[in-house]
Amino acid sequence: MTISPDEIESGGEITIAIQDLQDNSTFTILIESTIDLDGETAFDLATANLQIPFTLRDGRIQVRAEPVTDTYLEVRKGNAMVQLAASEENGLVEDGVASLRHPFDAISAGTIDQLSVSGHGTDGAGSVSTSIELTGKKQGPDDSQITFGLGGVLQGSAHIITYVDGSQVLDKVITIGAAAPTPTQTTATPTQTSSPGGSPGGSGSVNPSPTPASLAVVSLDEIARITVDRESIGTGFAADQIRILSLAATSVPAEWQSMTDAYTLYPEGLTFASPAVLSIRMDDAVLAAPDAYTPFIARYDSGTWTMIPSRIQGQYITADITDAGTFAFMTLAGESAAPTPGQEQTAAPTTPPGASGTPADTTTPAAGGTSLPGMTAVLCLCGLLAAAFVFHRIKH
Repeated sequence: MTISPDEIESGGEITIAIQDLQDNSTFTILIESTIDLDGETAFDLATANLQIPFTLRDGRIQVRAEPVTDTYLEVRKGNAMVQLAASEENGLVEDGVASLRHPFDAISAGTIDQLSVSGHGTDGAGSVSTSIELTGKKQGPDDSQITFGLGGVLQGSAHIITYVDGSQVLDKVITIGAAAPTPTQTTATPTQTSSPGGSPGGSGSVNPSPTPASLAVVSLDEIARITVDRESIGTGFAADQIRILSLAATSVPAEWQSMTDAYTLYPEGLTFASPAVLSIRMDDAVLAAPDAYTPFIARYDSGTWTMIPSRIQGQYITADITDAGTFAFMTLAGESAAPTPGQEQTAAPTTPPGASGTPADTTTPAAGGTSLPGMTAVLCLCGLLAAAFVFHRIKH
């Protein structure tokens, strides 16, 4: 998998070339960006003619933006228009952090005519940072490409990371214009919390009284997190490189059941001199009847899941880890009906330390238009690939 070109001017086309991506492979993409507000609060980005060559099934899109008062994604395909919104009024922006989570049955292949991403940063904010993650099972041609034009941006860059079945296949920064700065990481946060159950820390932003020696990194769905001593991070890796990506848990042994998505710690090869604490929030079913389950964390290596030493702390199951890998919260099969990973829970779980609440989404068809079957999911992918490619906007 490759991306070209390395640099573009405003309005230039970006191509993601894909080879030998097998059907039913779990494809995950994380794109990070920061938008310069240039002394204003409003931001508004646009792109057109985004072509998606294959279908992604049984997945979800997760979006995080901060610091903002609201964030909107609006996409047009033919006569249909779909909007996703996060605001303080609808409860999807908390402490300046907007969180959108949208599970879908299928993102269909096709061309999106136009989209825009807009919103407002908080008063006094110099920029808005975004982290956007998409995952699903691929169906379609093994060799293909994603293309789109990006306009209205004079200078910027974007950091793109992709995984296939939990293995990293792409990690690249694309420059937009000349001498663009490097994107910033939005999910690695200094925190005072060393384990679940402590005092809440920041939510994607620096705690007013951070403990410099401690680092917390949270997945976009705010279910998984790690806490680690910064000094224990392995040589050659930096704290702002660390991320947690989510993907479907596949090849689970018949005698087990996955209660969450799988979570992959990035970058590959990362090690810790002293163990980091991996914490995964247990779902409502387990919390409501803990004696009915045998909860544990499992690790995925070379096609095999292996149970690792785990412990329960409040609403979380935790484990000590010394290197990057793929992990999931599981129980023994048959103990109770397992939830479908990626779907919304009926009751909102308690917010973990350092998180901002339960992501959700709203969908509104445009007046006079109709919402096509699967349209919301299709347009979510467009927003992913467009909004996050803008890192640093300089006003015309």
